[in-house]
Amino acid sequence: MDILEVIFSKFLYFYIFLISTKVLSLDIKIDTNTETIVKDTKHGRIRGFISERLPGHKVEQFLGVPFAEPPVGNLRLERPVEPKPWTHIQDTLKLPPACLQRTGNITNDTFSYIHRYVPGFNREDENCLYLNLYKPYEPKKSGESKYPVLLFIHGGSNEVGMGAMFDGDILAGYSKIIVITFNYRLGALGFFGAKNENLEGNYGFLDQIMVMKWIRKNIHNFDGDASKVTIDGHSAGAADVGFHMISPLAKGLFKYAVIQSGSPLAFWATAGEDWKEGYNIDTFDLISRGNNKHKEYLKRLDQRTMKEIKAKHNPASFISFPAVVDKHFLVERPLQSFNRGQLNGESYLLSFTRDEGSEHAEALLHHYKVNTFEERIFHDVLKDLSPHQFPTICGISDIILHEYGQWEHDIKEEYKTVKRYIEMESDFVFVAPMIKLANMLSNFTNNLFLFSFDHVSELAQGPEWLGVPHGRDLFYLFGVPFVGHKHYNYSETDKVASRLMMTLWGNFVRYGKLTADGVRHLPHYRSNTKVFNRLFLTDNNITVKEFKNFKPRKMAFWNTFLPHLNCPEKKCQSNKGRSTVPHIVIVLMCCSVSTFYMTFLRWI
Repeated sequence: MDILEVIFSKFLYFYIFLISTKVLSLDIKIDTNTETIVKDTKHGRIRGFISERLPGHKVEQFLGVPFAEPPVGNLRLERPVEPKPWTHIQDTLKLPPACLQRTGNITNDTFSYIHRYVPGFNREDENCLYLNLYKPYEPKKSGESKYPVLLFIHGGSNEVGMGAMFDGDILAGYSKIIVITFNYRLGALGFFGAKNENLEGNYGFLDQIMVMKWIRKNIHNFDGDASKVTIDGHSAGAADVGFHMISPLAKGLFKYAVIQSGSPLAFWATAGEDWKEGYNIDTFDLISRGNNKHKEYLKRLDQRTMKEIKAKHNPASFISFPAVVDKHFLVERPLQSFNRGQLNGESYLLSFTRDEGSEHAEALLHHYKVNTFEERIFHDVLKDLSPHQFPTICGISDIILHEYGQWEHDIKEEYKTVKRYIEMESDFVFVAPMIKLANMLSNFTNNLFLFSFDHVSELAQGPEWLGVPHGRDLFYLFGVPFVGHKHYNYSETDKVASRLMMTLWGNFVRYGKLTADGVRHLPHYRSNTKVFNRLFLTDNNITVKEFKNFKPRKMAFWNTFLPHLNCPEKKCQSNKGRSTVPHIVIVLMCCSVSTFYMTFLRWI
């Protein structure tokens, strides 16, 4: 594997899909003075405990609640089934193990992704289908409304990460909502799709459905409102939420949806359109060595071998096993469903950070062993990445380089190249697919909000150009500034930003509106106005302000201009090398003049 294949096969480990979450404690220590509490569930009684890390906000915690039978043995690579009932009181007092993680190619550390957010956590197991529930602990008055529920789906390319990368107690206590995090099967165990070999794929999505069904059947025992559930996903988890918005299996299981820093319409989210339906891998040579009974073979593999399986021939390469159209969870390609507007849920919030691509830029510096982001790194990345995503557009690398050229004059000279790269990757991988989704959703709903988290802590470490990386907003959402974290320092201003994030999200979970006071809501995103809301620091105050039409030229470049340049009947041979022919001429050679002209008119 050459250097660029390594970079992009592990693109995710440096961020995508990402950088979802963080646990503030590894194992909760329960001493004799800790107050415990017992609750009923459909399957048996569970014992949790009461904590108060945020003064004045007591929270009940139930950690490691089983929501499905262990997916091992004959249940490996099968749809999840409900857990068997138990008669004893089951302790749910400590965080469960993560699902099996793929080892990073660069760090060779099984927990390299989790350790960035949960230093020292080192437990994984194929028996991993557990949830963590956090609810406010306060006397309930007669007739008082029940708590709305936030179900958080972690990111990590659907091959690494865990639900407990963030503790939910601060958000639950402050916002007076129930917060649930959980594990779902990852990598080949969760998403291996080969329809004709009886490998459905999408098992991880079915695990997520199982949690939603658990909530519907059990949340009343925790003073929760089963009719007011919000699903919120980050990075790859955001794409997962998008899939639930169109899956028939999720109908009626949630009311509101939040998509953070990802999109079901991103190139990395779904198996390629030209791939065989129901498949996200094109060969079994790497795993079966000619064995025709692939599912039986996979069920016999030891855990270590099974978790390291990667679809090496997947051209997307960002996610090892992207979602497949299985006619069960996904009945058609997501673009078709969103075009028809057949949506689950009633209100939607799409959110991203200002500098989604900056952490990967930092990772590239380490990989190239340089201190300054050089132009050659930008070129190398595009030469490896863009031909896979745009194989029919001649000279695509140079077209992208031209669009993200050195046109800005108000940036420090040493930052120009890295800032251009960060903007390109942020737009391409995350934001443009989200704007595309927002534009489609706005045709069918008036209950849509678009949000950008732009706040940079005054105590932020690292180079200035890191800005607000992928996943940084989650620390504020989960109240980390109030309890601290090993890797970050926080100021009083950061606490103000965190309070505002928890208030906005808590009220969205409660009302389906982005509002700070529960009465006046922030502007909706509509197809004619395209208003979005930014949270940022100005004049030493944290504020949220509305803006219009997010980066229209750049969004049109990815969502309108490049797609219209695709010529399906022809693949360019010049993408792997530098052409001496001006690329605008090559584009005209690949596509008709009239097509290019009409595209150009729409673009500008």
